[in-house]
Amino acid sequence: MTNNQLQQALHRLDLVSNEAAQLLSVSVRTVQRWLEGEEIPGPVEQALRAWLLLHERRIPWRPDGVSLERDDRDQIARHREHAIDLSEALRRVEARGGCRVPWEVDRVRCCAVLGPVTVSFHKLRNGGGFSLAWYTRRDRHPDLARDKELIEEASYCIAEAMKKEPDYGPVVLVYHDRRPLGTVKLGSPARQKIRPFDTNESAMEWAFERMGKSNFVDPFIAFPSSGDSAMEPKVLWTTRELMAEYEHRGQDDFEIKWSSGRELLVTTLSERGQRACRLKIGHSIAFTTRGELIPYVSDLELRGLKFRGKELLTPSCLSAL
Repeated sequence: MTNNQLQQALHRLDLVSNEAAQLLSVSVRTVQRWLEGEEIPGPVEQALRAWLLLHERRIPWRPDGVSLERDDRDQIARHREHAIDLSEALRRVEARGGCRVPWEVDRVRCCAVLGPVTVSFHKLRNGGGFSLAWYTRRDRHPDLARDKELIEEASYCIAEAMKKEPDYGPVVLVYHDRRPLGTVKLGSPARQKIRPFDTNESAMEWAFERMGKSNFVDPFIAFPSSGDSAMEPKVLWTTRELMAEYEHRGQDDFEIKWSSGRELLVTTLSERGQRACRLKIGHSIAFTTRGELIPYVSDLELRGLKFRGKELLTPSCLSAL
């Protein structure tokens, strides 16, 4: 990598010298020497090319803000190594022509499944990143060397699925301000509107407040334009998926009610609640003290789950516990 290529890479990654120095675990002066023409070490070039590949595929590659703020060099180095490993796995999958069979990725349970094989992963705090945890097989003994390509394809599918995480971004919300011509008799043509948002969740919140209105038609969430205005936006959440998510969020996930023994029961009502708590629909958890109940409900609400019967959590009702 030449100094000009380094400068172009930093520009594409939106990195200034001091940021690059922190991510590469070197001094700012070292980065300046590379930009002035000094030979760039192989591991540095490897990291930069990995970041570029992930950046082009819109996969988060930066460490989380906490690690950067604390200048946690060990954590930053692990992020760098993970980015290199992931980029090489994705490159090999693409060289083989992509995934032969798509994996089913469950972002709530943090696992990808293909027949008898399950690959588990951890979510990272950098807005949609992940790292692999373990894998199992029900049909034979696990063997990393034998199943390497399978695991790489699981990583590829997980990387795509994680772009739907609530804190993934930036994204744009695209919609029309009226029905297209042909569905109305009079009026001017429908105009496409594009509104930027920092994350999927902020775009969804704005969209869901306007669902059903006449000036908010056929919404979808897409990646921001790469600069070519002639290109169609690449869709991240289709209109159908947004509508399904909107209807899904309108459902209650749990019901809170009294038992005959004066315990408060939290009963699972939805598949989303079932996945979050790993309880079958209709099964309940009993709470006998306020200290047990409140943190449990608060934690699930932070994850976007909804409760029916929340009035039972008022101080007057809780005094019975």
